[in-house]
Amino acid sequence: MMLKLLADEGLRDDDHVLFANTGKEREETLYFVHEVETRWQIKVVWIEGVFNKYDLEKGDTMISSVGFRVVDYDTANRDGAPFSAMIDWVNCGRVPSRNARFCTKYLKIVPMHRYLESIGVSDFDTVMGIRFDEPMRYRKYKGGATFPLVDFRVSLADVFRFWSQQPFDLRLRQFEGNCDLCHLKSLKKLKTIIADEPQRADWWIMQELKTDSTFLSDGLSFENLRKLATGYRFSKAVDVRGLIEHDLFSISCFCGD
Repeated sequence: MMLKLLADEGLRDDDHVLFANTGKEREETLYFVHEVETRWQIKVVWIEGVFNKYDLEKGDTMISSVGFRVVDYDTANRDGAPFSAMIDWVNCGRVPSRNARFCTKYLKIVPMHRYLESIGVSDFDTVMGIRFDEPMRYRKYKGGATFPLVDFRVSLADVFRFWSQQPFDLRLRQFEGNCDLCHLKSLKKLKTIIADEPQRADWWIMQELKTDSTFLSDGLSFENLRKLATGYRFSKAVDVRGLIEHDLFSISCFCGD
């Protein structure tokens, strides 16, 4: 919605629309981004992080060894390879978690900066799609980004109404989110998704096993979470798009946090 509002106002030549694919975005997300660029005729640059070897003893820095590659809808990775490569590259013996969220930094922020540097852009403003009804999110940036949806006072209900009038949509239930089992989701949401599609936990389990660490709080592994999701009854998450406006209270996971 934010991009359409900006496009209707007129995007400038020095406006760059980037999409950083981690390899764990759902297929619906990839298709949605492709629909945005084709239906609205907006140039979207798809990138993926590339993680080169570094040697701290030789004076190399981790941050300088991060690169990027440009992909598109057809060539974008879909098996988690960029994410897995980043975990191996960090070499800290653990996966990202709520307390150590280096996935956002190294899979999205740094590769996007590297792309901008490659085209000669060193000074830029970051535009983010945080809504007016998410004050805890936009206030923490303290001038570090621009928020058009805040300026337009757009709420979650406004977003739902906007997409109900479009010929295409993300086609995800509200609790599913873009990253298929992001560790920022609540346990209730994660269990609901895994109960419907237990195989989605396979990649996350593999990453935890190879690092002997866990994405989730209190040492809960995705292997145990899958057992809970498939072996016991629990109150499932719901798709809030079907609720009336004053019940739209759910906050989804968000890599910008």
